[in-house]
Amino acid sequence: MPTLAGIIVISGCGGAGDTSDELLPPGTQTTHLETYRPQLHYTPAYGWMNDPNGLIWHRGTWHMYHQYIPGEYVIDRMNWGHATSTDLVRWEYRPVAISTNPELGMAYSGSAIADPDNTTGLCTGDPADCILAFFTHSLMLGGDQKQSLAASSDGGLTFVEYGDNPIMANPGKTNFRDPKVFMFDESQASARTSRIGPVATQWNMVLAQGKQIGLYVSGNLIEWQPLSTFDNNPDWTGGVWECPDLFRMPVQDEPGAFKWVLITSVFDGAPWDGSGVMYFTGDFDGTTFTPDDPDLMPRWLDHGPDFYAAQTFANVPDSDGRRILIAWMNNWKYAMGIPAMPWQGAMAIPRQLNLVRDGDGTLTLTQAPVSEFKSLRRGRVVELTDITSGSAALPVHSSDTGMYEIDITAPRWDKWSIGIASMTALMQPDGAEMDPMPITENARVEIGIDNGILSIDRTGAICDECPASMERIFTAILETGLYGDGTALSPHKAGLIQADYLVTLKIIVDRSGVEVFADDGRTTMTAQAFLPGPAFTVTLETPEATPDRPVIFDSIDLYELFSIWAVP
Repeated sequence: MPTLAGIIVISGCGGAGDTSDELLPPGTQTTHLETYRPQLHYTPAYGWMNDPNGLIWHRGTWHMYHQYIPGEYVIDRMNWGHATSTDLVRWEYRPVAISTNPELGMAYSGSAIADPDNTTGLCTGDPADCILAFFTHSLMLGGDQKQSLAASSDGGLTFVEYGDNPIMANPGKTNFRDPKVFMFDESQASARTSRIGPVATQWNMVLAQGKQIGLYVSGNLIEWQPLSTFDNNPDWTGGVWECPDLFRMPVQDEPGAFKWVLITSVFDGAPWDGSGVMYFTGDFDGTTFTPDDPDLMPRWLDHGPDFYAAQTFANVPDSDGRRILIAWMNNWKYAMGIPAMPWQGAMAIPRQLNLVRDGDGTLTLTQAPVSEFKSLRRGRVVELTDITSGSAALPVHSSDTGMYEIDITAPRWDKWSIGIASMTALMQPDGAEMDPMPITENARVEIGIDNGILSIDRTGAICDECPASMERIFTAILETGLYGDGTALSPHKAGLIQADYLVTLKIIVDRSGVEVFADDGRTTMTAQAFLPGPAFTVTLETPEATPDRPVIFDSIDLYELFSIWAVP
């Protein structure tokens, strides 16, 4: 069996690159060079960003709108920022799409749909370019939240607000926001609502109403009728629900089997003490969502602290067929305390969802980085199998990039971790210095397994000015993710599903965040972790291993990654 001492290191290149007028070589980066700027995750050039809004595919382009303040955070100035991509990886900034209305208020979260029939009559020109945005207008103070509509006639680049906004007045609720609109077809359920008469399709909306989801129906996308509500379990003490999404998915490896999935974010009260995203599987008949679990115990979409306001793309063509989700990589517990750098907020990597049935019959959403993410691979620089570790720390790789994709298949019931450290001097795997400067570890984040418990420890990777409320250690245990009494057995616990001997981890490492996908994405964890550079090392830690009782790893593959801001 080979040991880690035989690793060949290929160090990456960095710097600002060629500034001449000639075409820059692939991988050259000239922008977004700030110390903590995420290189794999979307961030605005400057200003505040939170929830993704209006995710939609249109004519080969992915549109990502998001909550945006182009400057320091000022609560009464929220807009819809906008970015577009052709590959879900590299994004182009666009002008603000929907601005704060001085009379109706801020442009809060919402959704977008394609309306090639120009149902509302609000679009001009080619109806194939008609995009409608549904969002919440909210004044600075009080509960005056109401739903509004804006139309785009140029494929989502610019919007004009409907002249008779709001289309849904506030019925007296403090929390009444974040509309997600989708089309429901009668073939998608065994029973249809009587409200729509002979029409084969209808437009539905899910809306966050405190600890409740409201369901509505419309025939013209302007006038909406209430249908039903989906209520929180009164025994669960989580906070206000936000940013709901309801969609139909096939069950993997079960031809003809489908289920509906309702996801919603919870402002606070998640098991790790802060914000989180939960989901329910069930059935929707056009009127009512009926969950599979009658006790309404939530499943958690991600078990790390920094994954919120998750939404899926609308209008994805059948030829693609994926359900793709994006979330805000932050937590309301401390988001406003993280200093501007000069941006505030990042998006998690777009993920493809699949719905799988586990051995006990439970339906679980699995997640994986979209396949386009592989285009960022510079090359595999570590490829090992049957690795024996009989010592406490073994070097894996060192570079000056700090962006990695690490795939590990390893024992589930031993104790081990991967440590990613930011250094002031680069180290070769054999310990030889590449720089005469004294070696200092600036920051460290560790991802590991301990007797079936997955963990992220970011104790050593909190920025100097970050708030003390950023918790340090997060874990997920070998449970299904359902808490029978509505509470976690201990903080941060959640669900690795498979119970066999080996666990698989995919770890994405960026300059200010890590994402972990365990057991083919059955359990994921996302956490901000600040690694300032300029050099980086990856080590394998096996603190309890001995020559007589080594930890044996099945495989380790490590890829260095290009920045999404680099020339492709």
